[in-house]
Amino acid sequence: MSAPGAVFGRCPVCAADLGTPPSAGAGWRPPSVQLDVCLAGDNEVSGWWVRTFPDAAGGVAQRVSDGFDPDQVRRRYHLCGEGHLFLVGSGRDGGPDTRTQFRNVVAAIGSVASGKSYLISRTIAQTPVLTARRRRGADTALRYRVPSVTDDIEDRPGRALRTAYNRTRDFSQPMSPTNLDDLMPVRLLTAIDRGLAVHVAEVHADVAGVADPAERPGAAGWGMQIRQPVVLRTELSARDGSPAEHGWTGIADLAGESMHRRRVGDEDQEQLLASLGGLIWVVDPAVDKRLTDLVEAALREHSRGGGTDSRAVIAASNRSDTADVRQVQSVHQGLQAEIALSLAGNDGPLGTDGARRVLMVAVNKADLVRIALTTGAGGFDEIDGGSGAVREGMTQYLHYVLDRTGPDAHRHGVPLHPGPGLRELLDGLRASDEDTVDLLVDRLVSALHRHYGNADRFWGLVHDGAAAAIELPGGSDSRVPPSVPLRVPSLQDHLADALQRGAGSQLQLRDVVAGAIGCGLLTALEHTAAVGVLLDEPGCEVRIFLCSPLGEVPTQLDGGGADHRPAVMPLDSAAVFPVLNRESAGLTQLLLSIVSGVRS
Repeated sequence: MSAPGAVFGRCPVCAADLGTPPSAGAGWRPPSVQLDVCLAGDNEVSGWWVRTFPDAAGGVAQRVSDGFDPDQVRRRYHLCGEGHLFLVGSGRDGGPDTRTQFRNVVAAIGSVASGKSYLISRTIAQTPVLTARRRRGADTALRYRVPSVTDDIEDRPGRALRTAYNRTRDFSQPMSPTNLDDLMPVRLLTAIDRGLAVHVAEVHADVAGVADPAERPGAAGWGMQIRQPVVLRTELSARDGSPAEHGWTGIADLAGESMHRRRVGDEDQEQLLASLGGLIWVVDPAVDKRLTDLVEAALREHSRGGGTDSRAVIAASNRSDTADVRQVQSVHQGLQAEIALSLAGNDGPLGTDGARRVLMVAVNKADLVRIALTTGAGGFDEIDGGSGAVREGMTQYLHYVLDRTGPDAHRHGVPLHPGPGLRELLDGLRASDEDTVDLLVDRLVSALHRHYGNADRFWGLVHDGAAAAIELPGGSDSRVPPSVPLRVPSLQDHLADALQRGAGSQLQLRDVVAGAIGCGLLTALEHTAAVGVLLDEPGCEVRIFLCSPLGEVPTQLDGGGADHRPAVMPLDSAAVFPVLNRESAGLTQLLLSIVSGVRS
C-alpha cells in the first residue's frame, strides 16, 4: 500500500498536510506525523512512537512512550495535520501493506436530515455478485468482495454506521445527527492510548516553536472539525486466476450542519477537491411540499379512513416533531437550495479549474416518490404539477450524455465512456441533423416518462432491479424511423456488464435510464438552474442515482427511547426495514460508481 502522503500530499478529508515534512515559511500549518503502534497480548496497545516526517536536514520532532518496542510494531498510521488517521502498514515488520494498489476518497454532502448516513451504511454494505445462472454466460465478470477488516481504528466509523442502522432496524431508534464526537480524530487517538493526543499536541508545539501546546494556532479545535472517514476496502478478482485488484476507498460523511456553519477557504477548497475522487450530493425529496402533499393525499386514499397519520410520515423523513414538521421542512429546503447553489457557483467546488470532478447525485428517499406516484393517474405529471419539469430534466440529461459520448465529446467537456448496451442506444439516437436528434430524444423521454411514471415500475428501477421492455411511441414525422422496444437490463444483467475488467468508469444503460429519471426529479424539486450549470461544467462528470436506503416508508411513533426521540418504524406494520446488505438496485449502482476510482 502506498503511503497516503505519496498519493495525496494533502488530506483528502480536510486538505491539511498529509505524509509531508512540516511546512516551511511564515504560514503555520499543523504538521503531518507518522504513528507506530505496538500491540501485545490480546491486541492491547503496549507502546507507540509518534514523529514528524523528516525535514530537509533530516530533523524530526517526536515523542516515544515508555513501552515502545520496534519488534512489537503491528500498526503504522499517517496522521494529517488535523489528526485524520490512515493505516499504511500492518504486520510484524510494520512495513507497508502492498496488497492495496489503488486509493480514492469521496465526500458525501447534503442538507441536515437528508439521510446521508443511512445511504452510506446501506450502499457500502451492498454485495454486487452475479448469480450462478447468470454467471454461466458471463465468465469474464469479476468477483467483488470486501476483505475482512483487522484494524479497529480504521473500521470504527463504518462500525458506528452499521450499529446505528441496526438500532433503527431492530429497535426503531432513528440515527443521530452526523456529529458524533467519538469519531473525531482526537477521540480516536485517545482510544489508542489515553495520553496520545496530548503527545501529538506536544509535537505540534515543537514545530510551532512554543512551549505550551495550547499556544499553537488552532489548538482549541484541533482534531474536532471533521469526522474520521468511513473506509471501504475492496477486492476484484477474475476467474482466470489473474492477480486481483485491491482498492481502498475513504468516504467522508460530512454533517449537513457543517456545510453551513464552517466554510473552507477558497485555496483549501481547491486543494481538498484536487485530492477527492468524487462528491456525493445527497438530495432529499422530503423537503419538497408539493411532493409531500402528494404523499399525504396517497396515504389518506389508501388508508380509507384507517387513521394513518401523514404528518408522522413526513416528520420521520425530516427528522422533526410532528408539531413543527412544516417549519423544519422549510428550513431543510432552504439549506438544500444553498448547497445546490454552492455546487453550481462559479467559485464553488465544481467550478474550479484542474482535475476531473465526478459528481454523484443521489436522489434519496425514493420510497416517498413511489407513494406520490400512486396518487391519481398522472404519474410524473402529478409530481411536477403538469409543468413538464420532469420531462425537461430527463431531456437535459439525455442530451448531456449524447454530447459527452459523441465524436465531438472533447468540445463539451470530460468525455463519458458508454458500455456496449448504452452505446447501441446512443447510436440509435444520433442523426445527421439536430432536429431529428431532438425528435428521437423526445420519443425516448415520452416512453420513459410514461413507463416509469407507474409506481411499481419505478420501484423496479429503484429497488427491485427488474428488467423492462419499453415500447417507443411512433411518430408522423418520416425522419423518425420505427424502433424496437427499449430493453432496460435487470440488475443482474447490469452487473454482468459493469463487473468487467476495464469497465470501472463506463456508463451503463441502466445508469443512464435511472439518471434521466433522477434528473427529471431534480428539476421538479426546483434545482433546474443548478442542474443546468452542473451539466454544463466541462470538468465535471455528473451521474445521478435513485436510492431508497430504508426500502420501506418510515413513520414516527410517540414514545421513543431513553433520549426521548420518537421511534421510527415502517409504515406497513407487517414490514421490516431491510438488513444492511439486502440488494437494492440504486444503491448497488451507486456503489459501483463510488469504487470506480479504485478500478481499472
